[in-house]
Amino acid sequence: MRKKQRLKILLKILISLFIIFGAAAILLAGIRKTRIEARQKQEAMEALKNVPTAAPTASVTPSPSPTPSPTATPTPVPTVVAAFDPNDFWDYWYSTDGTATINVYDISLDKISFSFYQTDRNQSQSVTADVTAEVAGNAARFYFNDSEGNRAAGNIIFDKGQLYVRIATGDPVSSV
Repeated sequence: MRKKQRLKILLKILISLFIIFGAAAILLAGIRKTRIEARQKQEAMEALKNVPTAAPTASVTPSPSPTPSPTATPTPVPTVVAAFDPNDFWDYWYSTDGTATINVYDISLDKISFSFYQTDRNQSQSVTADVTAEVAGNAARFYFNDSEGNRAAGNIIFDKGQLYVRIATGDPVSSV
């Protein structure tokens, strides 16, 4: 009888240890996944910061030149697999500080159209813009003038259901 009680106690201890080690393994796997996702997000943000931006150039009136004769060029056959699923990016997207909103209302593998809204922290001034840009792979570069006449340029990266946006103005802005 005494051996039976000892075996029951030993079995309870072994089951408890198994549960504790299983919970620890699951917790460590979750922490590792979170760190990997944070590192990938940081790499994407660094890539956005390192993308060169093209400054707009003044329009130049071309001098007359001979008209080139058109030549036939073959139509390229697309061989690239889609880099992202456009259906993942419809709807409203908000900045982390809550001052900017993007409403993606038209998106495909070729172009994106969205409305941009930004306000200052006191919500006393705001600007809006309607933007359309061509998509290349999983990114798009865009330029726009907002409702106050400010010029801005930016990049969008589509990454596994996450939308990363970087917008910069070239001159001092008149609002926001």
